[in-house]
Amino acid sequence: MLQVTLSLTHRQAMACYPQDSVAIAHPLASSLWAPAYVSEEIGAMIVDGLRSFFRGAVAACLAFLLSYALAAAHVSVLPESLAAGSEAKLTFRVPVEREVATTGLEISFPEDLEALLFQPKPGWTYEVVRDSSGRITGVIWSGGRIRPGEFDEFTVLVRTPDRQRQLAFTIRQTYADGQVVTWEGDEGPVVTITAQAAQRPAGGSATGWLRWLPALLAWLALLLGGRAGFVLLAASFA
Repeated sequence: MLQVTLSLTHRQAMACYPQDSVAIAHPLASSLWAPAYVSEEIGAMIVDGLRSFFRGAVAACLAFLLSYALAAAHVSVLPESLAAGSEAKLTFRVPVEREVATTGLEISFPEDLEALLFQPKPGWTYEVVRDSSGRITGVIWSGGRIRPGEFDEFTVLVRTPDRQRQLAFTIRQTYADGQVVTWEGDEGPVVTITAQAAQRPAGGSATGWLRWLPALLAWLALLLGGRAGFVLLAASFA
């Protein structure tokens, strides 16, 4: 009897909608044995809306991935932040984003950064660039080769300025076909100089307990050796 009643309800529901209606599957409708119906015009609007939504979502994802890939292919510097007034190692990471090998790299240092030493690289030679006062203003690596689909790293030991600020580098990447790509401004690597790290006080917790060692030994001697321990204990506090 229950099935007959539901069947009649289903047929009655179908008769209430126009012949050009489109059935839309819905869990609630399925549980009632009666699908929900809308007109073909409304159904087409829903389908078009879903298509537009997914097209926009896919386009946004592709744009994000493309921008991320381009950013990842730029010359970068690590670490991105350093403490003020300290010596640190800067590593310039150079990817090849063309189908031509990279054969040269020129780095121009900001005025407030002092370059100290350069780490040699097998297969590469470097030339230090100085101004009229003798200050190191840049370095040029040449003679090596970074093939397409690869990257390499160039390391410099520097001394940072004593105040907080951002240091921007200018990088010129030379390819085997003679093209030079300049990374500067918004596309160039930047290092942020942060506040100077706090210095640990001398005689910290690693060695401070040693000054209590004589007293500790004296107490042990007092417990085990009587008068001799008392003499040692008195001497430890003298």
